[in-house]
Amino acid sequence: LRIWPLYFACIFIGFVLFPLAKSLAGGTPSESANIWYYLAFINNFDYIQTGLPDAPGLGVLWSIAIEEQFYLIWPVILAFLPIRGYWIAFTLIITGSLIFRSLNDVPILHEMHTLSCIGDMATGAFGAWLYIERKSFASFIEELPRALIIIIYIALIGIFLFRDEYLLGNHTIRIFERLLTAITILFVILEQCFAKNSFYKMASLRSITKLGIYTYGLYCLHFIFISAIQGITKKLGLNTELWQVLLLETTISLAVTIVVAKLSFRYFESPFLKMKDRFGYILKK
Repeated sequence: LRIWPLYFACIFIGFVLFPLAKSLAGGTPSESANIWYYLAFINNFDYIQTGLPDAPGLGVLWSIAIEEQFYLIWPVILAFLPIRGYWIAFTLIITGSLIFRSLNDVPILHEMHTLSCIGDMATGAFGAWLYIERKSFASFIEELPRALIIIIYIALIGIFLFRDEYLLGNHTIRIFERLLTAITILFVILEQCFAKNSFYKMASLRSITKLGIYTYGLYCLHFIFISAIQGITKKLGLNTELWQVLLLETTISLAVTIVVAKLSFRYFESPFLKMKDRFGYILKK
C-alpha cells in the first residue's frame, strides 16, 4: 500500500504526461521502455534490454521492481522454514546470487538482474535475524569498539568513492562487490541503531531524520524534478555558468523534490497507508 500508488503514478507520469510535456516543449518523445514490463514489476529486465528510458521518472523504478519480486517469493520461502532455520534461506539466496554473478561477466546484469541484486536484501534480512535470534551477535554489535566503527565507516567511504575504479573493473572482484557493499551498509545500520560506543547517532539530526518518512517519494520523484528544473533553467539561460549548475539547479531541484515528496506522502500516500490494517494479519488491539 505504500509502494504501489506512487509507483503506478510514476508510470503514468512517464508514459503519459512526460511525452505530452516534451511535445509541448518542442521535443520529440522517443520512449524505448515497454509499459507492460513496468505494470508487471519486471521492468529491470526491460532496462537491461533497452537501456535508460526517455522519461526520467521511469529510470529509477527498476530497483522497486526487484524489491517487489523479492517480496513476492520471500513469504513463500519462509513459510516452509521455522524461524530458527531462516538462515538457510538467507544463505541459499546469497550463495545463488554469487553463483549467478560468477557465471555472467556482464556489468549490467550484475547491476540490475534480479538474481544478482536479491542477495542484497537477503543480507539485510540475515543481519536483522542474527541480531534478534543470536544474543552473541547482538552483544557484539552493542559493544562494537570505536576502532572497528572507524574501520566500518572508512570502508563505506572507500566503496562509494572508489567503486568504479577498483570494484567494478575486475570480474572476480565484481562478483563479491554487492555483497561487500551490503555487509558494510548493514553494519552501519546496526551500529547506528544499537551500538553503545558510536561517535554520533544520526537520529540526533531531527530535521534530517524526519526526511526518512519521505525517502520513498524522494527516490521515485527526484529524477522527474531534476529534469524539469534543468529544462526550465535551460530555457531561462540560467545553466551557462558552473555555479548555476552546481548551486542553483541543485538547490532548487532538492527543495522542490522535498516539498513535492512531503505533499505526496500527506495527500496521496497516507490515505492508502491508513487502509493497511484492513489487509494485515496482525492488528493492533
